[in-house]
Amino acid sequence: MRRSLVAEPPIHCLTTSATCQRKCPIWPLRRPWGRRKPNRGSESSTRRLISSGVTCYHPLVFAQERRTAIMTLLEQHGRLSVGDIQTQLSASPATIRRDLGEMERLGTVVRTHGGIIHPSVLQGEPVFQRRAQIGSDAKRAIAERAAREVDAGMVVYIDSGTSALAVASLLVARRGLTIVTNSIPILALSRSDGATIVSTGGTVRVPSQSLVGSDAHGWLSRIRVDVAIIGASGLSPQDGPSVTSLEECATKRGAIERATRTILIADASKWGRPALIAFAGWPAIDTWITDAEPVGPEAARVCTFGTRIIACEHPHRWP
Repeated sequence: MRRSLVAEPPIHCLTTSATCQRKCPIWPLRRPWGRRKPNRGSESSTRRLISSGVTCYHPLVFAQERRTAIMTLLEQHGRLSVGDIQTQLSASPATIRRDLGEMERLGTVVRTHGGIIHPSVLQGEPVFQRRAQIGSDAKRAIAERAAREVDAGMVVYIDSGTSALAVASLLVARRGLTIVTNSIPILALSRSDGATIVSTGGTVRVPSQSLVGSDAHGWLSRIRVDVAIIGASGLSPQDGPSVTSLEECATKRGAIERATRTILIADASKWGRPALIAFAGWPAIDTWITDAEPVGPEAARVCTFGTRIIACEHPHRWP
């Protein structure tokens, strides 16, 4: 008889951290199948644990984990084919189709011919939570560099958006600093022992979790800030930064007009991919902080307007 490499059972279950004692604590039927594998997928794709030579399978938990993995992939890519999912999870097409049918019933995905798309794709703009996961390393590097541009005692406007949120998270702990913002997630970072956070007021715009409209714009017209830190949805070498919403455009313009200095924070993936509405030309941008310096004559054109480009060390290949 082959000796087990494990000194003493029991072994902790990989799916629940519950202790296996020859009876499955999760699956209601409590059926240990012993050495014979059930017909529920390949050994490599099915979670299992071995305790004293007995293999216990958890099909229900594995299905839940599989659907969670599908949702994680979908949040990263926006759309997936059945083949993509099958490759990533090593599951059969029939299993994937059953999962997608259940996820569609719950309203977490939208089925298409041969695959699925994230519900936010149909809204024309990614939801805030999904955008926060895109290019997180680049956003972190940009945020750290932008925070160094803010001195003690300043009044700084911080825009809405995931890149701006990364900057604000590094500044909220600074006493004596005043942060003016139209970002709801930044307002939620407020703390009694840190920076003073002031809201612009306005109407909630759900995709960007921001406050926009005439109230926000009117309030901005009555203040003066030392620095405005502004994000963008796209960048044109000719026309400057741009956004997808008219309401966001008006708020960004208002902040730039009331700032002594304007810092644009935008990663390399947005270069040469302008959004619908330009909110400022390059002459209005004093500093552009990005994750990699643009190259070629178009980049030199930006510098002729007096815009200083600061590239972080985060590696990125320009489109």
